[in-house]
Amino acid sequence: MKPLLISITASLLLTALTLWAQEGGSVLGNLVGRDEWGGGDTGGEQGKPAQTTEQTAKDIRFISIHNFAGPKDKETTRLKSNQAGHRERGFGDIAYHFIVGDSGRIYEGRRPTLAPASNTYYLSPADLKTKVTSIDEGKISVAPDFRSKARERIPGHTKGHLTVSFLCGGRVQNGELVDHPELFQPQAMQRAATLVAELLVRHGLEPKDIRAHRELAETNCPNDAIYRWLRGETMTQ
Repeated sequence: MKPLLISITASLLLTALTLWAQEGGSVLGNLVGRDEWGGGDTGGEQGKPAQTTEQTAKDIRFISIHNFAGPKDKETTRLKSNQAGHRERGFGDIAYHFIVGDSGRIYEGRRPTLAPASNTYYLSPADLKTKVTSIDEGKISVAPDFRSKARERIPGHTKGHLTVSFLCGGRVQNGELVDHPELFQPQAMQRAATLVAELLVRHGLEPKDIRAHRELAETNCPNDAIYRWLRGETMTQ
C-alpha cells in the first residue's frame, strides 16, 4: 500500500503528530542547517534597502504556505540560487523560514526573528475583511485603488508570519510555475504537514492560523495542487 498523502485539514495536529511519533523524531529537530546547504550567515544585505523587519516568538500569529521555483538541479543548488536572487531584490536573505524539498528534506532558511520578505503586499487581518473584492480558489482580489497604494508599501503586514515554502524545480512563466511536479512525493508532503503541526504547537496556534500566500496577497502562490492539498481536497491512497 502506498503511504497516505496527508492533507492539512482541521485534523492536522492529530494526524501529523501521530506520524511524528511513528517516525520517532521531530522535523524541527532535524532540519538541514544553513551551513550544511551553503546558506552561510543570515546577513547579506545587498542591493535595495533590505526587508529585515524584526519579530519575536510572541509576534507569531500565522504559518503561511508558499512555493518557489529554481533550476532543475540538486536542491542545495536551487536554494543557493534563490538566496542570491532574493538578496539582490533587497530581501536581506532567502525569503522563507523553512523550505521543503521533494526529497523530504527540510531546510533551515531565513531566521525566524526576521519577518518574511516578499515582492507582494500582505494584507492585514482588517484589510482582508474590508479590501477584498473577490476570492477564487483562495486567490484574493482587491479594488484597483487599494492595489495601487499597496504596491507602494510592499511587503505590507508580514510581521507575525512564519513561512513554509516548497522548493519546486522548474521555471516561472507569466507568474505560473511550469515544468515541475505539482505535488511532491508523499513522504515529503507528510513531513511538510508534520513541520507545520510542530510549528503550530510551538507557537500555541491552531489549524485555523495556517494561511496560503494567495489568501494573504494577490498572487497565484502556492500552485493549485499544493493549495488543494492544504485545504483538504487532495487525499490519495
